[in-house]
Amino acid sequence: MTRHAFYYLVQRCLYFAAVWLMIILAADRFSIFWLGVLSIIVSVFYIILQGRWALRRMDFDGIAKAIPNNTLVLAKANLLVWFSCLGCLSFGTINQIMLKFYGGRESLGGYAAGWQIASIAMLFLTQVARIGNPTMARATKPDATGKNRVPFLIKYSAIMTLVASPVCLAMIGWPGFILRLVYKPEYASSAGALRIMGFYMLVYSLGLVASQYVVSARLEKTYFSSVIVGGILSVLLCMRLIPAMGGVGASLALLISHAVSMGLYWVALVRNVGRVARRENISPDPAAFPCSCCA
Repeated sequence: MTRHAFYYLVQRCLYFAAVWLMIILAADRFSIFWLGVLSIIVSVFYIILQGRWALRRMDFDGIAKAIPNNTLVLAKANLLVWFSCLGCLSFGTINQIMLKFYGGRESLGGYAAGWQIASIAMLFLTQVARIGNPTMARATKPDATGKNRVPFLIKYSAIMTLVASPVCLAMIGWPGFILRLVYKPEYASSAGALRIMGFYMLVYSLGLVASQYVVSARLEKTYFSSVIVGGILSVLLCMRLIPAMGGVGASLALLISHAVSMGLYWVALVRNVGRVARRENISPDPAAFPCSCCA
């Protein structure tokens, strides 16, 4: 994880350095197109760094012929997760498109100012959650008992809530001050949208725990259906709230739709843990569930 975080830091530093270098040297030619080009270049460089490190530690003797078949198997097994990732675009992107359509550039600019602050906080939370990924994978192994899963999930949820709390409280309590501090004073009119995003950050932090569990426990159908339900709800709420409330409506649509998806993740998590616990009660033989607590 340390190496992964370092490579990610290198990627982001190169990206920002390249963007500012182009702004300084060729500001008149700078556009969204070049942002995309720079993003692709640094992403490829990031993948190459990771690939070089990983390939040196892999032994391909005797398995070279099986790689194409295994690649197809892995792609097929994770197809729903891939579609779910595409569906997640409906949460943070579609509402901005609809906000520009209904409210114009001014409304979109105010919302985007708050969304940039929220995006930085989300990036930080995502990096914290990356540290918990390996432990979550171990907690959802078939031989992991319900008694082992519950304490870990409680601790993990508490840590994510604790990490997100300072940012959430600042966004909820002093949104106008934050916007005036970071942007021009006229952006302070979007304080309502930023306050709602503060509540969204709290939902997002807990949702990361549940989504990691759902994916690690191979509950792909639940993950996919939850994203689809939230995505459809997001579009419907945007059509209803944005024309009446502008940027605040877009923030509410984001909060409600994503909270519904995260709530469905948690329902699946609780049911799965309960199912594991009931299976242990039916089969109390320690040999059936080898783990440290049964030793």
